Amino acid sequence: MASDKLQKTLSTLPQPSRLPGAMPPCHLTDARWLEAIAGDRGLRPWECKVFGEELIYLFYGGIFYRRSAVPTKNAALLPVGFVFEPQVLGLIDRYFPFDTGAAASCKYGDPWNSRLEPFRERFVVNGGGADAAVKRMVHFLFGTNAHYLKGRPNDAHKNGPSPLETLFDFFSADLTDRGVDQRYCRTEGHAKVQVPIRNDTLLWVGFPDAFEDQFIQLCEHLQPVPPKYYRYDSWPCMPPNEAAAVLQARAYEDVIKPYAEELGGTP
Repeated sequence: MASDKLQKTLSTLPQPSRLPGAMPPCHLTDARWLEAIAGDRGLRPWECKVFGEELIYLFYGGIFYRRSAVPTKNAALLPVGFVFEPQVLGLIDRYFPFDTGAAASCKYGDPWNSRLEPFRERFVVNGGGADAAVKRMVHFLFGTNAHYLKGRPNDAHKNGPSPLETLFDFFSADLTDRGVDQRYCRTEGHAKVQVPIRNDTLLWVGFPDAFEDQFIQLCEHLQPVPPKYYRYDSWPCMPPNEAAAVLQARAYEDVIKPYAEELGGTP
C-alpha cells in the first residue's frame, strides 16, 4: 500500500504557486498541570499509549481538543489553552489529518475503522522541521485556512488520487451519532521535544480564574511583555468540555482570526 500513503501522494501532486499562511499550533491541558508547566518553562512530552512514545499533542489552527463532559467543582480539572507562534511548527515531528486517538479506539465506526487502516502508516506526514508540510496538507485537503477551520473538504480531490478521496469522504461524513466531534477533520501534530514557553513562542493563554497565581508564575520570565490571555470564571459544576469550547472561540477572536483570513500566505 506504499502508493496509497498520504505523504507520497501529496509529494506527487503539482505544487501550488502560493500556500495558505501558517497558523498557530495549539495545546489544551488540565489546570492542575499549569504550575509544573510554569516551572519547566514549557510543555514536555508525556507517554502516549497510542504510539508507545513520549509526545506532545498540538492541534493546528485552534484549541480543538476536549476534556470530560462531566460537570465538576474541581477547578484543577478545568482546561488551560495555549496558542503558540507558527514558528513552533518547526518542532513538530509529524502530522495526521485527524484525531489519532479516536482512530486507535475505533471510535469512528464502520466503514471508517477499516477504510482508514493502517492509519499510522497511511496518513502520517513528516513535519520536516518547517511549516511547509502542514500548509500543503491544508491546501490539498481543504483549499484554504478558512475552509479547514470550517471543515469543508476540497472538492478538487473527491475522486482521488488515493488516499485523498478517502479523506474527502471521511471529512464529508456526519459522525455525530457516534459521539465524534470536530477532531475528525482537524490536523493533529506530534512533538517529541519540549515546546518552550518564551516571549517569541507563546501567543496566548486561557485559564480558569482559580489558577491566576499559577498563570502569574508562568509569566515571571516573560516580562516586560506577557502574552495575551483570557481568564474565565470557574462556574460551579462546569463541564470541562464547555470551558474548552469557550477557549476555542476566544482564542480564535483574540489571535487566530487573522490567520484564518489568509493573511501572510506563502508565495
